[in-house]
Amino acid sequence: MSASEPDGGAPPPAEFGAAAPVVSEGGPWDALPNPFEEFGPGAGLRDWAHAVASALLVAALAAWLAVLSLAQVTSEAIARPALERAVVALTEVDALLAVHADEVRERAAGGGAVTLPGFPLAVSVPASAVADEGGAFSLARLRGELVARGVRLLRAEGGAAFRDPAGAPVATARLSSAGLTRQLAEELSAPRHQRWRGLVAAPGYASLVLAAAVLVLGVGFGRLSRVGAAMLSAGALVLAAALLVRVGVGFAGGDDALATEARAIVRALAGAPIRNALWLAAGGAAIALPAAALGRLFETAERRAR
Repeated sequence: MSASEPDGGAPPPAEFGAAAPVVSEGGPWDALPNPFEEFGPGAGLRDWAHAVASALLVAALAAWLAVLSLAQVTSEAIARPALERAVVALTEVDALLAVHADEVRERAAGGGAVTLPGFPLAVSVPASAVADEGGAFSLARLRGELVARGVRLLRAEGGAAFRDPAGAPVATARLSSAGLTRQLAEELSAPRHQRWRGLVAAPGYASLVLAAAVLVLGVGFGRLSRVGAAMLSAGALVLAAALLVRVGVGFAGGDDALATEARAIVRALAGAPIRNALWLAAGGAAIALPAAALGRLFETAERRAR
């Protein structure tokens, strides 16, 4: 027996500073548990902060997605086709052209600017812009120019662009078919787009900060599950709101052609937030479900190892 071995052949004691195993009712552990994770006095505060950060992340993501969707809907690419339909429906340009075809043809022949009597938007078209390739007057080109110029005016001024023959603003009841369509045109104006576009950054940065807080305050794969669940919840909230608008607009306005066209425009515009919400929810599910499965797998393996 060497001098380095204690009596009885027992192994030498562990070196100074090595972590001694801890034995409890659950079995031996290799090291003391982290007091801030499960058993320490700070665990309750940490869990509370984690839950608050997760809830705020849902709200921030929902606000960001809603504002982003409104900025997209009011952008030039999406708003212009909707405004074209609104101009055609509100101005009754086809009926006016049918009634005043001879009059506008005479005006075009005179070489001056062509205006359409009764057209509620203050636009005029140069005679050169309504001639076809052969130089003859084209009623179809006049219609296209009136609608295009009317859309540009609505983008710049919103619903205030509608004027009566005397030049005064046209007053309409807000709950009437014309009032709802004009309000829709107001919401699709360029100033509204700039306002929504300027609001996108704030909830976006807040979402990044809160997501980082959730990751820092969380433990293991649970932190990823919380972030994914927040994305899924925010997408579900925006999706529910968009579907509610899509369904609720069916009860707005009357039963005339103008109200029907306005409802069709709103339903078409609601497609953008619905798609955005589905993408965010799908991304959240793609993060939350694998993280939860991996967390359960590692937890089971750890319990078996004990």
